[in-house]
Amino acid sequence: MELLDMISPKFKHVIKKTAIVLITTLLPATMGVICTQQTAKTWFKGVFPIDTFPFLYRPLYQVIIIITICVVMPVIFIIWVEISDLNANERVAQLYNKLLAYIQHSVDIKKKRFFKEIGKHTSGGAIFSNITQPILQIEDLCSGLCNILSDYCGVSDIKGAVITCRDGKLKDYLVVCGDEQPTTSISELSKGNSLAKKALSSRTICVAEEASKDKNFYHPTGCNICSAICLPIFRGSDINMIVCMTSKTKTAFKRSNIKQYRQIFSYFESRMLLESYLLELKSKTTK
Repeated sequence: MELLDMISPKFKHVIKKTAIVLITTLLPATMGVICTQQTAKTWFKGVFPIDTFPFLYRPLYQVIIIITICVVMPVIFIIWVEISDLNANERVAQLYNKLLAYIQHSVDIKKKRFFKEIGKHTSGGAIFSNITQPILQIEDLCSGLCNILSDYCGVSDIKGAVITCRDGKLKDYLVVCGDEQPTTSISELSKGNSLAKKALSSRTICVAEEASKDKNFYHPTGCNICSAICLPIFRGSDINMIVCMTSKTKTAFKRSNIKQYRQIFSYFESRMLLESYLLELKSKTTK
């Protein structure tokens, strides 16, 4: 196997870019410094006093130091930057693939329900009622959002809940994702200060980095939530739902990442809203 075949594509890219910078910029600049002896001597005298570093005034040592400063150190820095960028891009790509997988999982569940109804001799209303399971779909989307935020935030304990809204007020828990039920009722969230109420009134994403220190987070006795985020879902100009994500890890959610949270959430928002429409239509057909 040839040496180049043993190098991963990521490092091939780094080596190629470093070589281009080295050949086109660093080496000519270094040779210019070395060839201009007077410039080198003047620089050395200013940085390294001759009485303190007499050995540095030997030509060989001067060349070595100049090459180290002008070539080796920049090359190391370039490699570090390139690898960091590639790792970041790779992480984004992995996160995006997982995001698509979670959304596709929700589609696959619905597809199976549709397939089961093919060939059944039932009325249109019955078919619609059977294939339309909006609460299950919203729960699956909420679980997917929990998982993708867990990957992004680097924690494994993110739980979620979706709260319905009506007439500018919190109405009820629609779905809860996780093995624990909410310790706070909707009436408690509505009466006092709460992050869900804040998201509803401010009409924007709200983050409690440290829940115990945030005045907008309702923290009843026994509550072990340490960080939270609430995201409103709009139906026209009205807020239809509030999606709440919580973690027992301090600063799991950060205000500095709101832009990234909004981008991740945008992939789930329209699908949750669509299911809420189906839920409303289904309630009308079953009356």
